[in-house]
Amino acid sequence: MCGNHVFNYPDKFVYFTEEVVEFNYRYLTEGFGIDPVEITFVEDIWAGGGNLGPSMEYFVRGLEVGNMVFMQYKTFHDGTIEELPIKVIDVGIGLERLPWLVNGSSTSYVDVFPSAYKYMTETLSIEMNDHVWSKVGPYTCRLDVDEAESIEKVWNDISELIGMDVKTVKEAMAPLRDIFIILDHTRSA
Repeated sequence: MCGNHVFNYPDKFVYFTEEVVEFNYRYLTEGFGIDPVEITFVEDIWAGGGNLGPSMEYFVRGLEVGNMVFMQYKTFHDGTIEELPIKVIDVGIGLERLPWLVNGSSTSYVDVFPSAYKYMTETLSIEMNDHVWSKVGPYTCRLDVDEAESIEKVWNDISELIGMDVKTVKEAMAPLRDIFIILDHTRSA
């Protein structure tokens, strides 16, 4: 994980929301040459450790590349909040996603786990349907079970957007999704 932290003290303001969003946008477009059309920003709220604030996640071709959390408030058990004297920006960028961006692969797992990916797909006789994966990729950020009211509706919407039936899309993605879950868990082994 790459990151950036900014601490804005009452007597020393560095920068906050607008500037950091611009910095991250320029990092993607100028640094990596990503077409702005391929970038999706999603506003959300972040809470944890007694802090609370807005957040902005950003996706490229459906993969979450990073997020920007703006900790502005302290939360209390009774539901009240108060403004923090030190406002903090916590930016997290997925290090493993950078080679995926540079190489333009259908998924980051192909670049980050090349040997294990090859071993597993060959051993299990599973092939990636690049045609389906490359079409679905830009929309996978919508497949968030915590955010979607109906995940089946999201599958239907994506299928309609890419001009493929839901069954074909799910069948192309399911075996590899399971391999990617296994590969992801190898990090902790």
